[in-house]
Amino acid sequence: MSPKLGMKINITQNTDEIIRNCDIICTATSSATPLFNGKDIKPGTHINGIGSHTPNARELDTAIVARSRFIGDSREACFSEAGDIMIPIKEEQSRNHISMEKSENYYG
Repeated sequence: MSPKLGMKINITQNTDEIIRNCDIICTATSSATPLFNGKDIKPGTHINGIGSHTPNARELDTAIVARSRFIGDSREACFSEAGDIMIPIKEEQSRNHISMEKSENYYG
């Protein structure tokens, strides 16, 4: 992909090293457990967590969700099927950092 994208691509088995230095992290998995320790993410990192879509699955741990400004696409979906936000709320973390679009659904 390096020649196609015109950029250097590094492959690693050590995700801890990579996430500490990233400015942008995109996750798109069906993981039931967090992919990394949220305490290792540097302040200001943008995370697109788009994979987990069941109440018991999550790509992001409570540490990163609790210290983030969480922006969801659908209030109904986030509070009924997104384990990434539902689990931290069940763990009694604050909802003050959660932001939703003015409409009920981002696309509507």
